[in-house]
Amino acid sequence: MAGNRISLQTCRPAADIAAAVRSGASHATEQVESARSRIDVNEQQIGAWQHLDWQLADKQAPRAELGALAGVPVGVKDIIDTFDQPSENGTAADRGRIPPSDATAVARLRQAGAIILGKTVTTECACGASRGTRNPHNLQHTPGGSSSGSAAAVAAGMVPLALGTQTAGSVIRPAAFCGVWGMMPSLGTIPCTGSLKLSETLDHIGAFANTAEDLALGIDVMSGEDGNDSSEHHPEEQPQGP
Repeated sequence: MAGNRISLQTCRPAADIAAAVRSGASHATEQVESARSRIDVNEQQIGAWQHLDWQLADKQAPRAELGALAGVPVGVKDIIDTFDQPSENGTAADRGRIPPSDATAVARLRQAGAIILGKTVTTECACGASRGTRNPHNLQHTPGGSSSGSAAAVAAGMVPLALGTQTAGSVIRPAAFCGVWGMMPSLGTIPCTGSLKLSETLDHIGAFANTAEDLALGIDVMSGEDGNDSSEHHPEEQPQGP
């Protein structure tokens, strides 16, 4: 590190990782080790991760050899539930909380072969104080919030894909600040089931990536109604007056 600048790592695109794993040219266990080496380089300076569990990642890897995201390491914002890792919503009030099931978006990522490495830092309850994550491009700058850890992890080359949420600007702002692709799809495109909500009519699950192809791949895997999210229940069209 020179001053406020650090040497960022290069992460292979998610689409390339998945193709290599499906073909047998690479293995999911190798992708876990590669991600670990990249994270170890800069995590102490950036602070993108709230929780990492490498033993759990290693256990996921043998089951992650097939699917659209085969072997792809992914970060998940800490307000999105994971049944096997703490989901603490960025607040001491939920410290140690482990939910009984995955959020719908996380379950779909796993079904597509993704490996959930851990939980990324969020501002408190996605609307409160910043929690110390730094912008990978300049450590004195903010990465933006509230999905600060996910944007920073992708920008630093730690993972090719990470999840965020947005009520007002919590995906598009950190994507812009960190110089990565970010997308907040239309309301109800990705179910918010299993995610802490601030607003029934404004909250979305979105994603960050370093390429448009990877972003589209992640969004496509997670999209589709699950029948449990209130944002999917569109009001019936009302008759127009004369």
